[in-house]
This record gives sequence, C-alpha cells and structure tokens, in this order.
Amino acid sequence: GTAQPRKTRAAYLPSARAYIETPVYAHDALAAGARIPGPAIVQCGEFSALIGEGQTCTADCWRNLIIDI
Repeated sequence: GTAQPRKTRAAYLPSARAYIETPVYAHDALAAGARIPGPAIVQCGEFSALIGEGQTCTADCWRNLIIDI
C-alpha cells in the first residue's frame, strides 16, 4: 500500500529551482510493499533519502528502498 507521511519539510528540488514543502516518511514505519511517490523524503536515524520528482520508492521485505526512475 501507500505509506503515510509523518510531516513535511522544505527540500531543494532542482527541477523547480526552489525549496518545496516535501512529505517526510519514517523509514522504520514502512511496511513491506509500501509505495512512496516522489518528491518525498524517507528519514531514519542513520540516513535520509530524497525520492525525486517522477520517481517511486518501494520498501522490500527488509525495508530496503527500491527507487524506480
């Protein structure tokens, strides 16, 4: 299913040439198969991943982030 963001924050998007309020998802809250449309941020204590415009991110059963371009 589609994951739900926990908040938003400004992220610079080169295509917009501006900072845009972007949904932020908690990595530890993602279930296997969760799909996140970009632009979005997946955040964890160890990393943050920016999912770009036109990309889709899917969490696998180990919570690896598979980003389709």
